[in-house]
Amino acid sequence: MSTRYMDLLNVQQGYLDENYNKVQEILDILDGLVDENLSDEEKVKLLKSLSDERSRLFKSLINLRVNNTNCIETYNTKIKIGPASDIAKSRLKATPTDISSGDNLFNYLKEVRQLHIAWLKHLKLLNALAVDMCYPLVNQEDTENIAVNKEHYPRELAPVLEEYDAYGADIEDIRNLRSKLMQYFENIKSSRAKYLLENKYLLADSLKELTKLVAAWSQKWEHLENILFGDSPASLRKLLQTMETVKASLPGEQNEDVVMG
Repeated sequence: MSTRYMDLLNVQQGYLDENYNKVQEILDILDGLVDENLSDEEKVKLLKSLSDERSRLFKSLINLRVNNTNCIETYNTKIKIGPASDIAKSRLKATPTDISSGDNLFNYLKEVRQLHIAWLKHLKLLNALAVDMCYPLVNQEDTENIAVNKEHYPRELAPVLEEYDAYGADIEDIRNLRSKLMQYFENIKSSRAKYLLENKYLLADSLKELTKLVAAWSQKWEHLENILFGDSPASLRKLLQTMETVKASLPGEQNEDVVMG
């Protein structure tokens, strides 16, 4: 918000308080006029004061209305020119014809979009990793590859299945087997929740570090581009252009001497 708009709001608050006090004074006078305990002389004084307070209240209403109009106009002006002035202060450009420039706003938007896509990919991979933790892992010998075996049941269920096969399908009391199975599923749920929480907070820290690295890399890359292809007099492109200009301005013989040298 601009300073002028905030100042007008403070003035408006003062006018509101003043107007409220004037209305309260008039209400007190009206209460006195209907009070039967007051004498006629006192009521006449109240009527005179009512006339004075009425003019003050009218003046307060005028100030309140004028300042309210000024606040609205200032706010509308801020809304119209605010974004443009913010971009101008930041020295950023948003022209699609100059996307290669380091100060172009499209480059920053593209960078943020790529970071967001990478973040979503990380979330998807970590979510899949958290689910795969519940399956047994198969380590291939003489390699560093680890595969997830989803076709065979986990080894933790082997005793339960062997016990079920030993008793057969007509077993009368399966509460023990059911409790073991439910315990296994509870362990899966707790493991999944544990890894999801760990991945969430670890990912947040990693994402912050990744964002810092990308921002630092972007600044270095922009600095390098300005040195090579920028418009500053110290850039390599400007230096080559200056050399070509000087070379073209030299006479033919001197030009040949310069080329031979």
